[in-house]
Amino acid sequence: MSLLDLTRIVQPAHLFAAAITLTAAWPAAGQTSIKFSLDGRLEGLAATFFLPQDKGYFKTEGLDVTLDEAATVLEPITRVASGAYDMGLADINTLIKYRDQHPSPPVRAVFMVYNKPPFAIVARRSRGITEPKQLENKKLGAPPTGITFGEWPLFAKLNNIDMSKVTISISRTAACRSTTSC
Repeated sequence: MSLLDLTRIVQPAHLFAAAITLTAAWPAAGQTSIKFSLDGRLEGLAATFFLPQDKGYFKTEGLDVTLDEAATVLEPITRVASGAYDMGLADINTLIKYRDQHPSPPVRAVFMVYNKPPFAIVARRSRGITEPKQLENKKLGAPPTGITFGEWPLFAKLNNIDMSKVTISISRTAACRSTTSC
């Protein structure tokens, strides 16, 4: 891992540790245990949370942080809304949709990890796709869950893509991560 890569992980980790410290100290100075829900299975972004735990940064601040995976993108929000978890990582679009449907739970965003989400459609160079319109008559793979799949119709409309000319195949690998039957 290069120094640049480590810096990209450590800086957000320090910000996250500070955010947890401030949030934990705000309601009750004696509270040291924090239950934190990730937004899915362990993936690259989780390093932002496990690195400070592994380095002992949370313990240094007097915090005992429990990090748990989630089965769906909605689960961290419902965990926090129910009071079972103190904090969670969630997609802001999922939170907005949840708050629209459930206005009463005291759940709110307090920190943005990405101010521009890293959404992407990735293709091999040999396929010759250089602009979104060229996705027509192609087959795309997608995960079975997630808010980004729901944004496909808007992406298609904004890029003048005829959705009936695009086949979307749900990824077996992603489906296996979200279910127990593979």
